Amino acid sequence: MPSVTPRPIPRKPYDIWRIRAIFDAYGVESHYDRLAQIDRLQIANHAGNGSWAHDPRLTNAMNRYSIGIELLGIGTRAEMKDVLGSMANLQVKSGDRGYTEEQYMALEQLIRHLRNRYGLPPENIISHQAYDPGRKWDPGVLLDWSRVR
Repeated sequence: MPSVTPRPIPRKPYDIWRIRAIFDAYGVESHYDRLAQIDRLQIANHAGNGSWAHDPRLTNAMNRYSIGIELLGIGTRAEMKDVLGSMANLQVKSGDRGYTEEQYMALEQLIRHLRNRYGLPPENIISHQAYDPGRKWDPGVLLDWSRVR
């Protein structure tokens, strides 16, 4: 992920139109984008290059074989250093980092739906970091994986 020029912390960090603009700037998309409700996004160029499960079909081709869910959250200071810049990162309150109860509830509902619809085993729910550990770090250490699988 490219480094972003430090900017003041926005008043509405989870505004869907602001997030859409950020996604457009980075050239990424997801199938689902979660605030406290579930929003369906149509195009999903979400996975990028990487590999998983020693399956050559999935190497640099995960967009064709996966469903992308973007978690809108602010990671730890270390995770966000290159994303926000030092000054903006220091302004983020610790209570604003991580994910909300409403986000977990929506994510649990979505994962349950997708697992039932597609017969997905829990081990097939992975992070960007698992697919491309050298380049991606998200969703970060603040995600409670016991609530996802």
